[in-house]
Amino acid sequence: MIFMTLYINDIIAIIAVALIIFIILWYFLTIRSIHQLEVRINEAESGIDVAIQKRIAIIVNIITIINNDDEFEPNTINEIRQWFKEIPQNATLSDRARMIKQMNTITNWVVSNKKISFDWFPKDLFVSLSDNKENLKIASEYYNSLVNQLNMKIKSFPQSLVANAIYSDQRPYFVLEDEK
Repeated sequence: MIFMTLYINDIIAIIAVALIIFIILWYFLTIRSIHQLEVRINEAESGIDVAIQKRIAIIVNIITIINNDDEFEPNTINEIRQWFKEIPQNATLSDRARMIKQMNTITNWVVSNKKISFDWFPKDLFVSLSDNKENLKIASEYYNSLVNQLNMKIKSFPQSLVANAIYSDQRPYFVLEDEK
């Protein structure tokens, strides 16, 4: 009888140790997956920044070619030129979306302006603008898909326990003004 009691106690101890190891392993794997998603989201945000800077370069070229800053708010042109040098470190996603909206306003004005002759405009400039718009859309969709994965992980039980323990917060989606 004593032999059987020790045997059952050993089995229970082994199961308890295995369960503890499993929980610890799951905990660290969950932390790792949350951190990996956060890193991928930061990289995707950089992809959005690259697309924005390319758009800014195109807009600056258009403004230089038409040589008509008077049609736009001086602050808008100055802000675009400032962002052309470097996107501010503290720029939020809504700041980025606002900048894109301002650039779209300028682009729409140029395209709809009857005073501008497009015969002397470089054709590749508008092709670049169109390609950039598509690249920005792809970058924002990729970013939003990663944010969705992270936010779902943070909301889901039991991963939410780990996310709260490591102070991981939900991330905002990147929504362009014309998509609202």
